[in-house]
Amino acid sequence: MGPVLDGAGANGVESLLRNIVTPNAAMEAGYRRFRVETRDGEVQEGLLASQDDNAIVLRQPNSEDLRIPRSNVRRAGLPERPLCPKGCWKG
Repeated sequence: MGPVLDGAGANGVESLLRNIVTPNAAMEAGYRRFRVETRDGEVQEGLLASQDDNAIVLRQPNSEDLRIPRSNVRRAGLPERPLCPKGCWKG
C-alpha cells in the first residue's frame, strides 16, 4: 500500500534521494498507520479510511475495510512507530 509514484522525480533528484533515504520524513496523512484499541482489549491497525461520530473504518492489505463502532473504541490514534519502521530500507 502506498501512494502513486507517477511523477516522483518532478521535484528534482535531491528530493527523490531524500525520500528514498528517509521515507518517513514526510508521509502523506492517508498513508500513516492508525491504531484502534477496542473496549475488550483487541488492537487493530490499518490505514484510516474514514471516521465519523458512529465508526472508524480501517483499510488493511488484502482484506475488506474494517468498520469499528465508536461505542466499542477505547482508544484511537496514530502510533509512534511509522508504517515503515526506521531501518527497514537498506540500500
